[in-house]
Amino acid sequence: MSSPFFGAWPARPARAGLWAALSGWASLAGLLALTSCAVGSPVPDPQAVAQRHGSDTSVVVALTRVEVPHRDRLPFDFHTSRVLGQIQAQPGLLGWGARREVFGTHGWTITVWRDDAARAAFVRSEVHRQAMRRGEPESAISEFKRLSLKPSELPRSWDEVMALWDKPGPTRQSWE
Repeated sequence: MSSPFFGAWPARPARAGLWAALSGWASLAGLLALTSCAVGSPVPDPQAVAQRHGSDTSVVVALTRVEVPHRDRLPFDFHTSRVLGQIQAQPGLLGWGARREVFGTHGWTITVWRDDAARAAFVRSEVHRQAMRRGEPESAISEFKRLSLKPSELPRSWDEVMALWDKPGPTRQSWE
């Protein structure tokens, strides 16, 4: 084979059948790994939570897991960013984190609250209600989980947050 600009292309070495198959699978695995690549904010710092709340008293940990179809991603992200932009001002909030897949369809949040009354007040807040009303139709799957943990038991990484989904405790399809 030749090119009109560069002359003859160098001959491509023949690959052994197994090697070709393995390199093809490696390329596919690399592409699939990108779909689960996630970005987000850090999880709440357990030491900071303990300093603000006390280390012996349990806190309420609220986990959210959503799956949003690609076609609905922009409206969902818009509503989520509005909520996250106002979450710091919520009374009783001790920390929060949010994460989503870059090219995938999954997203997660973790919020840490002084007590369940503070969490419930946030769920009933106007910004959260608007986001749920406008953003929920875009969400194919929503799951929520609430746990009571001491600050020293809080997850220190997103891997540990994901492990909390396996802890005993009910999950819900809606908050209240």
